[in-house]
Amino acid sequence: MVEIFTNIWKFIGENASEVIAFSALGLAVWQGYIARRHNKLSVRPYLAFSSTFLDEEPHFTVDIKNNGLGTAIITDYKVILDGVTQEDTGKSYVIEACRKLQIPDRFSSAGRYFKLGGSISAGESQNVIKIVLNEGSFLDREIAYKELERIQFKIKYKCLYGVAYESVFHST
Repeated sequence: MVEIFTNIWKFIGENASEVIAFSALGLAVWQGYIARRHNKLSVRPYLAFSSTFLDEEPHFTVDIKNNGLGTAIITDYKVILDGVTQEDTGKSYVIEACRKLQIPDRFSSAGRYFKLGGSISAGESQNVIKIVLNEGSFLDREIAYKELERIQFKIKYKCLYGVAYESVFHST
């Protein structure tokens, strides 16, 4: 047993520069791995939906905000109404899905169409839908939220490293 330790020390002594070089190489590889893992976290996007109802000017909105540190690259976007995925017919299909909601009285709406490959920067907030009632109209908050329960938005996105994520809006 003592002879084994003696041989190991002898080998290390005779090859000290090689042992130091391989140790430095191992540490450099480990540091690179740790740095890459940190960098992935530092560019991770996090898309969050929120809905707002304003009584003063009767309207409600659904917004999406990137609360993460990196840019979100859109890979898929779906609007689902009453459990049925709406056909993507271009920019107007989000508005058409909103018009199918049972909102009393007349209203105007605006919808956001997310292009595949488009992006949402860190800290950026975008309006997904905005339904504004005409002047003098009244919309009960409970009715608005009940109608919002019928619609769902799903957005798939990835970070700059290609890691995929998904965010879903469903008012419940």
